[in-house]
Amino acid sequence: MILKEITLRNWRNYRETTVSPSPGLNLIVGQNGAGKTNLAEAIYYLSLGRAWRGLSHEELIRQDAESAHLVATIEEGGLPRKIEINLTKKGRSIFVNGKGVHRLSDLSKVSNVIAFSPENVRIFSGPPAERRSFLDLAIAKEDPGHLTDLNAFLKILQERNAVLKDEFRNDGYLSVLTSELIAIERPISERRKRYLERLLTAFKECASSIFGEGREVSILFHPFLESDGYEEKAKALYAESLAADIARGSTSKGAHKEDFTVMLDGKDVGAYGSQGENRILSLALHLTPFFLVEDEGKKPIVVLDDVYSELDDNHAQNLTALLQRMGQVFVTATKTNLENASVIEVQNDKATIRREQYGRKE
Repeated sequence: MILKEITLRNWRNYRETTVSPSPGLNLIVGQNGAGKTNLAEAIYYLSLGRAWRGLSHEELIRQDAESAHLVATIEEGGLPRKIEINLTKKGRSIFVNGKGVHRLSDLSKVSNVIAFSPENVRIFSGPPAERRSFLDLAIAKEDPGHLTDLNAFLKILQERNAVLKDEFRNDGYLSVLTSELIAIERPISERRKRYLERLLTAFKECASSIFGEGREVSILFHPFLESDGYEEKAKALYAESLAADIARGSTSKGAHKEDFTVMLDGKDVGAYGSQGENRILSLALHLTPFFLVEDEGKKPIVVLDDVYSELDDNHAQNLTALLQRMGQVFVTATKTNLENASVIEVQNDKATIRREQYGRKE
C-alpha cells in the first residue's frame, strides 16, 4: 500500500496542509512541538479510526475549530482509493470512495498502517491487556471475524460479571452465559496461538536485523486452556472458580486473561531486559506484521515516531538498513540524518516536501 496524498484540516495543530509523500522512506523533521507526531498520527488514524495515544475525537480537533477532516488517497496495486474522515465533538464519519464505512475492520482493508511510538516500549513490562491489544488488532486486520468474536465475547463477559455482582443472581442464567463464553472464547484463543506461531520466525529475523547476530529470541503464549478437551476443562475451571468470582463480582478465568511473554536469551525481557533491549524488541514486534503480508501490493504502510532518539549508532544503522528494505515508511525525527530518505519538513503548522529521493524535487 502507498499513501499518495494526505490533507489535514484543523487536525491537532494543523489548520490545513497537504503532503504527497515518497513511496519509499520518508523522514518527518521539525523542532519539538512542531507537529511531527500529529502528522504521523493522522496517517495511523487512516487505518483504525483511532489515535495511538488514546486521544478522544475532541482532542484531535484544533482548539479554535468545531471539526477536523482527513482526506487521503491510498493506492494498492495501482488502484487508488479515497478516504475521508470527518470528526466533530459529537462523533465521527468515515467514507471510502464516497461510501460510508461503519466497521473499522473494513477501513483497515483499504489502509493498513502499522506503527511504533515511544509508549510501545513498555509493552513487555506493562499489563497483559497491552499485549492482548497488539495481538488482537494484528489478527483482526487479517481476519475481521476475530474482532466480531472478541466484541461478542466481551459483551457476554460484561453480562456475566453483572450477574455475579447481583445479590439476587439467576444461577440458571449465569450457567447459560458461562456456556456462551466458553463457546466463543475457544476460537479467539486458537487464533491468538496460531498468529504467534506464524509471527515467531519473522519476529526473530526482524529482531536479529536490529540487534545483530548472537541474541536468542522466543515467544511463550499463555492460553486460558489448550485445545484438547477444551469445553470440559473450561466448564470445570469456571465451576472451580465460581465462589471466588461471586465474592469479587468478576470473572477471574478466561480468554480475557491470556498473555504472551517475549524471551531474550532465555529470560523474560519485560522483567529482566534493559530499557534498550525492551525498545529494540518492542520495535521488532511492531514491525514484524509487515513481513507476514505476502502480497507486495498489500504490504502495510509503516509509521515510526521518535524511534532513533534512544538507539546507539550501531543499532540505528541496523534499523535504517531494515527500513530501506521495506515499503513506504514514515519516521519522525528532530534532525535530517536518514540516508536516501525523502524529507517532509514541519514548521509553522505546515508540512512541506523539502527533498525527494527520486529526483522530482531538490
